[in-house]
Amino acid sequence: MLVRWKKNQSSIHPLEAFLEVLMCQISLTNTSGTISLTAYNTHRVYSYHAGTVDNTRRDFRMKRAAGNSSQDNPVKWIQTDIKEVKRNVYVKEMTFPGKGWRGFFIEVVRPENALGPFMETTEMLIMPDTYPCDFCHADGCRGTIV
Repeated sequence: MLVRWKKNQSSIHPLEAFLEVLMCQISLTNTSGTISLTAYNTHRVYSYHAGTVDNTRRDFRMKRAAGNSSQDNPVKWIQTDIKEVKRNVYVKEMTFPGKGWRGFFIEVVRPENALGPFMETTEMLIMPDTYPCDFCHADGCRGTIV
């Protein structure tokens, strides 16, 4: 069934929803990473960041495997407000951690409508862009699940 959108309707116009898509740019230097975001019609904008607890796991999950069960992963996610640096532009920059890895992303919360709040996030930037093991690409390589 096709539903015609009416100008005075309280729901968002499909074209307006399309135009409010996040425009994101991610950059990485030798010492820091930056996420620059252009977002329209925002209610709140947050950043979330966390660091790994050691140099052996690039793992930001809340739980991790421990034999046949799981255990809490001591990674703590921290939420901070982000303010506009100019109209509709939000920037979060973070430095590399002293050890392990640091990951962060931006979340945009849209104003509530009849369906409730709508949230979008950028992809996560993990720094430094390294792994705890060498990349394996030979025929004899076999993966394991962490």
